[in-house]
Amino acid sequence: MTNPEFMVDGKYCPSHDEIQRISKEIGYEILGSGLVVVDLVAVTRGGLNPMGFISRMVHWSRTETIDLKSYVKNSDGTESSTEMNVTKRPKLNSPTGAGALFVDDVLDTGGTARYLRYTYPDANIAVVYSKMSPEESTEYVDFVGEYAEDIWINFPWEMDKP
Repeated sequence: MTNPEFMVDGKYCPSHDEIQRISKEIGYEILGSGLVVVDLVAVTRGGLNPMGFISRMVHWSRTETIDLKSYVKNSDGTESSTEMNVTKRPKLNSPTGAGALFVDDVLDTGGTARYLRYTYPDANIAVVYSKMSPEESTEYVDFVGEYAEDIWINFPWEMDKP
């Protein structure tokens, strides 16, 4: 459950330290699971910081990124869902994603996770926050740091942009 001290104007605004704490917990869970990670992949851009913390926990320094977007910015500044747009694919040891761990910041609508599951059926997926229930989340991802219910999350790396 999300920490109420990070609530600001009805939005959840976790700090970098909070993201690091949760990412380390995910790393400990991965280590405890016995999962052998051979490809660690950040879903850019949200998964970059958590992937850095997790890479230290699972002792893996070779990392990749996948750049995909399921949201577009509308002319009025709002965001809306769209078809998955992939602009960079990772170089993996297995085309099915065996041994790969994808890291993202949030499981929201499930669009990104559905794409990853379809494209890399043998991969594992970790997210810092899930807006879905624990039961629903297991359909999409393997590791969840915390459950954030249906609340808007302002990540520290998003709040710093002009």
